[in-house]
Amino acid sequence: MLAGPPKRKDAAFEFVRFAAKPENVAQWSVDTGYLPSTKAAQQTPELQKLFTERPGYTIAVEQL
Repeated sequence: MLAGPPKRKDAAFEFVRFAAKPENVAQWSVDTGYLPSTKAAQQTPELQKLFTERPGYTIAVEQL
């Protein structure tokens, strides 16, 4: 078990839950150029548009 006050653990969990939402992962990928960290993000309109505009990006995602 991780040490720390419960309030801090709850806050960390909320941040991870926010950061892992498909729409947030997709926006982060579009903004940074990093590959999406979840499969659900690949189905979002933002990444589908990016895949259309930059086919090479799709290849990298598929190989991952």
